[in-house]
Amino acid sequence: MGIVVEIINRTGHVQHCQIFDKNSITVGRAYTNDVVIADTYVDPVHASISCSGDGNRETDFTCQDHSSVNGIFDIKGRKQKIQSHWHSGQVISLGKTLLRITSPSIPVPPATRLSAWEKASDILTQTRVIIFVSSLCLLLATIDVYLSSFAVADKASEYTAVLYLWLALVFYAGIFAFLGKAFRQDSRFWLYYTLICGSTILVMSYDLLSGLIFFNLNLGVSSWFNIIAYILIIALLLNFSIRFALSVKTITRIAIVSIIPSLVLINLAIQMKNDSEFNWRPQYDVTAYTQTLYLAKPKTKADVLTSSQTLYKKR
Repeated sequence: MGIVVEIINRTGHVQHCQIFDKNSITVGRAYTNDVVIADTYVDPVHASISCSGDGNRETDFTCQDHSSVNGIFDIKGRKQKIQSHWHSGQVISLGKTLLRITSPSIPVPPATRLSAWEKASDILTQTRVIIFVSSLCLLLATIDVYLSSFAVADKASEYTAVLYLWLALVFYAGIFAFLGKAFRQDSRFWLYYTLICGSTILVMSYDLLSGLIFFNLNLGVSSWFNIIAYILIIALLLNFSIRFALSVKTITRIAIVSIIPSLVLINLAIQMKNDSEFNWRPQYDVTAYTQTLYLAKPKTKADVLTSSQTLYKKR
């Protein structure tokens, strides 16, 4: 018999694990407890946990609350009684700390096989890859600034845009590295840096080549196609970044990265619908007609003939 206590975060990842070869332990902030929790919302001796099962998957645990200030809650936020009973694997909340109580006899699931994404993340964090994408991104940004402002004599202010771009890349990588560290997952800064550099290279390459492609293929200027291309690149970037930084399901990632693109596409569809080029119904203003209808006075046949003759003479 024994008790396993796991301190987990909000995403369910284990931050600390302790195994006890006895059937009763105490939990609290005091150093005399078996499980010491550094949480100011936890009492010095908050509760005691004892094992009352036979060591199988249906092991039961009994929790005794020692008149704590904030009490004990389950994962659904329901406050527990002074003495409550749990099954193995149940998550409870003491203060702002989440504990999962299990038995050491319960079998641990096998290890998860490394996916191709994990191997790709290792490649993206290699020094030569970081230097390559940084150099290519800087080169394309310089070319783009030069072509967009070739007539300007003093280009010092123009080239500061390259510095701002690099700072934006570092800021983006720092945000996802912080998220990965906060949730105790992948916090590699250079991984997200190479991802954002790669997406920036795609955007700038498209900007440099799109005009040439559309002109030679006689496709005209398609601003809506540019918007769709940018949205696709941004959505893929966010999807890969969230995949590496946070362990969320595929459906959740798709839902997150599709919010902004969906709003942009909806706005684009509304603009296209209101555009006369895409609308089969001609645009006309009926205000003058309705005002005439409302203000017009009944006329006799003679008045109509007189008005017609006057208009004919003027012509």
